[in-house]
Amino acid sequence: MLEFRNVYKSFKKKEVLCDVNYKLSAGEKVGLIGSNGSGKSTLMKLIAKTQLPSKGNVYFNNIDIHKSHNMIKDFSFMIGQIYYPELNARQNIENYLKINNKISYISEIQTMLNIVGLEDNEKKVKNYSYGMKQRLCLAICLITKPKVAVLDEPFLGLDPLGVRELNNIIDKYSKEKNTLFLISSHQLKELEDLCDRFLLLENHQIREIDLHNRIFTQKLIFKNTLNNAPELKANFNFIKKIDGNSITIINKDEEVDLTNLLNLVGKNPLIKIESNDNLLSSYFYKE
Repeated sequence: MLEFRNVYKSFKKKEVLCDVNYKLSAGEKVGLIGSNGSGKSTLMKLIAKTQLPSKGNVYFNNIDIHKSHNMIKDFSFMIGQIYYPELNARQNIENYLKINNKISYISEIQTMLNIVGLEDNEKKVKNYSYGMKQRLCLAICLITKPKVAVLDEPFLGLDPLGVRELNNIIDKYSKEKNTLFLISSHQLKELEDLCDRFLLLENHQIREIDLHNRIFTQKLIFKNTLNNAPELKANFNFIKKIDGNSITIINKDEEVDLTNLLNLVGKNPLIKIESNDNLLSSYFYKE
C-alpha cells in the first residue's frame, strides 16, 4: 500500500535518510520511533509531499506519489492541534471541509463526532479539555475517510484516561475502515499498547522491531547482599546475573515461578521487583 524504495534525503550535504526501505499495508497500526533529529519529521514530510526525496521513490498502491498529481487525496495528517477556538466541534470540522473543497463529507460530521465522543458538545473549543481537543483534531484527520492517516505525537499532554480513549478510537477505526495508521511518538508505552508493528529510525535508516520474540527481564532487589550466588545460579537456569543484593532473571512470557528461588534465598527480604515492561524503551535507550 505505502512503500519507500531506496529513499535518501539530504539537506546541504547532510544526510538525514539513507536507503530507507519499508512497506506498510492497509489496516496496520505502525509505530514510528526515534530520537530527536533522527528524521521522523522528514519522513512524514515526504509522505505529505511537502518535501521531495533526494533519491528513491515513495509509492502508494504502486504509484510514485511525487510524480503523480493528487496522489495524497487519500492521506490525512494530525500534526499538532489546529482548530478555531471560537467555534464548536461541528463548526470546526465543517470549516475544514469547506476550506479544502471537500463539502461532500459534511453529511459525515455527526457520525464522526459520535466516533470521537463529541456528539453532544456545543461548547466552543477554547473551553474543551486537552483530551477533547485531541479527539477533535483526530476527527478532523479522519472525516474524509483516509486510507492512510499519519499522526505525530497524538498522546502528548493526555492523562491515562485520555490515552485509552484515543487508542480505542484509533484501534476501532483501523479495523472497521481498514485504514493504515503511521504514528510517531516519544511516549513509548502508549505506542506499544496501540500498534501492531514498530519501526525504529536511527543512523539515518529504518529497521523493524519484533516485540513478539523480545525477552522479558526482571531485577529482584533484596535487602542484603546475596552470599549464596553460586548455589542460586546452579539451581535456576533463568538467572541471568547476580550482583550484590540483586538478581536479574530472564522471565519470558512471565511464566517463571519465583517460589523456590525465594525459599533458597532464605531470610533475606525481597524489597522490590523491577521489570522492563516497556519493551520499546529497551530498543530506544541503549544499555
